[in-house]
Amino acid sequence: MENQILIAILYSLPLLGIVTYISTKPEYSISASVTWSMFVVSYVLSEMAGIVNGVIGVYTKIYLVSLILAAFNEEIFKFVMIVIFLQYFKKKINLIQSLFIGGTCCLAFAVSENWYYIVRDDLEVLPGIQALTRLVMPSPMHFITGSIIAIYAFQHYVKERSINNVFIGIAFGTSIHTIYNIGASYNTTFLMSFAVAIGVIIAFSSYKRMDIGFIEEPSTSLKTKHDKISRLIEPKSKKEGKAINNSPKIVTKRKTKSIKIVQKKK
Repeated sequence: MENQILIAILYSLPLLGIVTYISTKPEYSISASVTWSMFVVSYVLSEMAGIVNGVIGVYTKIYLVSLILAAFNEEIFKFVMIVIFLQYFKKKINLIQSLFIGGTCCLAFAVSENWYYIVRDDLEVLPGIQALTRLVMPSPMHFITGSIIAIYAFQHYVKERSINNVFIGIAFGTSIHTIYNIGASYNTTFLMSFAVAIGVIIAFSSYKRMDIGFIEEPSTSLKTKHDKISRLIEPKSKKEGKAINNSPKIVTKRKTKSIKIVQKKK
């Protein structure tokens, strides 16, 4: 048992190192404390998702359906964590930070999953390469699905776009996770890798289609534009206003005088 715990810790260290690195980068994270707080919340949610998955496994008779429901269940728990984060920091966060926070915090699901596999001895019945794959592959899968959900949730909860973005993000995450679960259940490295590859493509293409930058409140943005236009139109002082109003009269008088002079000459 002690050896199993040691192995679980060793496999968790690289993931914790990734979280530490991203948490110190301002372009990827709001702050280290925020990133680690969300990571801890994600770990708690991953344990809760594991309990629900156990119930699904007991009461679902069709194996494929249980794999789909398990994937959907975990992605919903990720979604809950991401929404909490976006709602709290919606005026401070941009798209790239949302993507990395969503992905990084969902690495907690990979840490939880690795501990479950190692401590329960599930890996001892697998050949070395397959056992290694089962420990390595959950990390990119959870990171990618979390990032995809964060990208689409950002569109609705921060940019206030259609709620359909939320459904699209969860659908993508669940589909990728389901393909991965099927591959993991049958120890098919190709299918697991395929799920991760598809996830990378979806995440990259989705990110490229979205706007990047800090979000202003619509009312503040409109007010700022109105103020700029007003400053351009309004005269700076009353004297300038009088000068502008009187200038056409001066021109008119000059024109009138010139016309009279011409008439006298005739």
